[in-house]
Amino acid sequence: MTTPKHPSPRPPLAGRLALARWSLLAERLWERLWPALTLAFLFLGLAFLDVLPRLPGWLHLGLLATLGLAVIACVIVALRRFPWPSHDEARTLLETRGAPGDGRSPYHRPLTALMDQPARPGGDAFAAGLWQAHRERMLAAARRLSVPFPAPRMAGRDPLGVRAVGVLVLVVGVAVGWGDLGQRLAGGVDPTLPQPTVTPLTADLWITPPAYTGRPPITLSAGRGTAAAGSAVAAPQAGGPLRVPEGSTIVALVHGADEPVLEAGGMPVPFERIGDGSHRLEAALAGGSRLAITDGRRQIGDWPLAVVPDMPPTVRFTEEPGEAARTRLRLPYAAGDDYGIETFVVQIVRPDRPGGETVEVALDPPPQPRGDGAPTEQAGVATLDLTPHPWAGLPVTVRLKVTDAAGQSALSDPLDTLLPERRFQHPVAAAIAAVRKEVARDPTTAPAASAVLDRLHREPQAFDGDPVVYLGLRIAANRLYHDRAEAAVAGVLDLLWDLAVRLEDGGLTMAGRDLERAEDALREALENDASDAEIERLLNELQQALERYTEMLAQMMQAMPQMPMMGQMPPDMQTIDPGQMRDMLDRMREMNELGSREAARSMLDELSRMMEAMRNMQPMSPDQMQQMQEAQELMRDLQRLAREQERMLEESFSRGEEDRQPGRLPFPGAPPQPGQQGQQPQQGQQPGQQGQRGQQGQPQGQPSGQDMAQAQQDLRMQLGDLMRRMGEMAGEVPENLGEAEMAMRNAEGALQGDQFGDAADAQGQALEAMRQGMGQAMQQMMQAMGMQGMMPMPMPGRGAAPGRDPLGRRNGVDPGTTKVPTEPEEKRARELLDELRRRASDRERPAPELDYLHRLLRQF
Repeated sequence: MTTPKHPSPRPPLAGRLALARWSLLAERLWERLWPALTLAFLFLGLAFLDVLPRLPGWLHLGLLATLGLAVIACVIVALRRFPWPSHDEARTLLETRGAPGDGRSPYHRPLTALMDQPARPGGDAFAAGLWQAHRERMLAAARRLSVPFPAPRMAGRDPLGVRAVGVLVLVVGVAVGWGDLGQRLAGGVDPTLPQPTVTPLTADLWITPPAYTGRPPITLSAGRGTAAAGSAVAAPQAGGPLRVPEGSTIVALVHGADEPVLEAGGMPVPFERIGDGSHRLEAALAGGSRLAITDGRRQIGDWPLAVVPDMPPTVRFTEEPGEAARTRLRLPYAAGDDYGIETFVVQIVRPDRPGGETVEVALDPPPQPRGDGAPTEQAGVATLDLTPHPWAGLPVTVRLKVTDAAGQSALSDPLDTLLPERRFQHPVAAAIAAVRKEVARDPTTAPAASAVLDRLHREPQAFDGDPVVYLGLRIAANRLYHDRAEAAVAGVLDLLWDLAVRLEDGGLTMAGRDLERAEDALREALENDASDAEIERLLNELQQALERYTEMLAQMMQAMPQMPMMGQMPPDMQTIDPGQMRDMLDRMREMNELGSREAARSMLDELSRMMEAMRNMQPMSPDQMQQMQEAQELMRDLQRLAREQERMLEESFSRGEEDRQPGRLPFPGAPPQPGQQGQQPQQGQQPGQQGQRGQQGQPQGQPSGQDMAQAQQDLRMQLGDLMRRMGEMAGEVPENLGEAEMAMRNAEGALQGDQFGDAADAQGQALEAMRQGMGQAMQQMMQAMGMQGMMPMPMPGRGAAPGRDPLGRRNGVDPGTTKVPTEPEEKRARELLDELRRRASDRERPAPELDYLHRLLRQF
């Protein structure tokens, strides 16, 4: 056998030979490139674990460079003189490692045998046949060869298994950073290096107005190469100068300058160095029209400036002082300041005592302005209860005084008035008040006053033998007789006031003082973080004071005449339940036990509001009772007038419907018109013929348009009389009633022209305006009587008021069948009723729908 000079262009199993060659190439590459791949796997694992970005910038960069150089070096060493697999090596790999492992003995080197050529000439047929059989046997054996999987010999090259470290780190990194691999890899190849320290020339300024102005700080920034260069933040000035309140302070920081100075109207102020190239300054802005920061000849920032001075406050009386409801002093005023008033007092002096004592009483300051520096004047009315003061009932001179936060004050013009005094109904209380007033007016009358008090205390049956009143009268008489010093007389006047109030209110006022003291003590203990035992003791005292006050209030209300029931109470009329206040005290105890002092303070604030409303509520005087009865009668007349107007609306609507559809009733189930009651069709008469028009063109038994217009005019005149009475009682008339009067006038004109549809529209507007005006009228009359926000008494659970059960409901109502609606239910019912009225006033709706709406409105 000889090797052919010209081998076959495509040897047998060429594809397997190529794969074997690639397998051999993979083995040799892995054997030589495993150090580089291990380093690459190690880098990827560290990047996926997000370790590299956490390193310092220079260390991160050095590690990347080291790994990169090491990988490149490993690749160069591995590929240097790399033995690329040859065709013969691939054939040998197939013949040796690709032999089948099924136990059958393959022929030795079948691929090599297929490349052999016979040595004898080709003319020998027998030899050629044998050679062909030989090739077929070798080809069958070669086809049983398979490409072996790459099997690098790593045991000798990496006996310690270092290559597994890179694979392990990579697997852990992929597991940890899964879902964020791309971002972590980008961070691993992008080290963050420190930027070169180039200090820019910048300035930051903070101008802080005084706290009382309520204005926010002004922030200014300037510098070269900064986004905020020359900008003003948080105080846009609309292109004008910076308006800064007088007394503002400026804090400035400058970076990158050598010797910066501040120029603001006066001498340049140098900065203080605080670090490398940084300077700081803190100063007050006294004035000037320019704010600039310079560094030698360099200008860092420049802003126009306007320092606005603090204007003094103003105050004046808008009306004459007088008596308000419930014997309170009414002080109408107008006061203002550019940044708000800090203190507001009224000064009271006796005109018969020039140079005498001046009494100052603090008032609530008017609302704070918006704080833009523009002077604003707020109008208001202050009311004071000065009936306990010894000067009550005496002529005095009052003057208002306001002071702003800058210490500037203003006084109003003095006005003379008469301090309101309480009018006592109890005869002994009235006598004590008269003695007290006379002694306060002229202390030289003390001996005569002592004699009067001595006579009063000798008649204990006049004050039901009250020992407190008895002893108080005796002490007051003795002190006025023996000690006439000014301080002693002042103490006696206070004692006499307490005695008169006790006789009049039965100790209600004193119980109110005890309640207020208990409340203040509990609040102070909560704010000072007192012990739990102390808080519990003060809670018990507050509850006892509350019980005493409600009991006395209930007793006083039971002794009063029955309060008339109003058909339309104002919406702000509310009731206060002492049981609810006791529940709040119990919850405060629980919060105190749990250590939640903040929640306890919040609940005390809510309880204080309820108790303040209860203390401000006073029983109605006989004059107020009479006024309330007059108001009730007026409201009944107004309701009666509304019912008459509703009846006329239905009649006008029915006439308008009959004009459009003769013979049709206004709506199913409506009552027959006057003159039709009990009529039946006669024999031979069709139902449609009943109610034919008479000679005057009107249905039989129906009033004419002129008659209805006259009736409408009568209602309008009655409404005018009610409006006049209401004006005399409340001082003003609700606008809705004026609108109702105008709508009645329009309806009257439409009825005169037999335009019943237009008349019905005007009457509907009048009825709606009357209904809306009822509540407003009642509220105005309650305000005129000084009863705004008052509520029927006594309190629930402390005795029933006349005509009401302990829950505040009218007597005769079965509590088991009465469902008290909640606030959302009441609101929803009101919305439904308003919607029904709105739809009923829309005459464009179909007639059956309007009929149904009117039936609903008659029920509700």
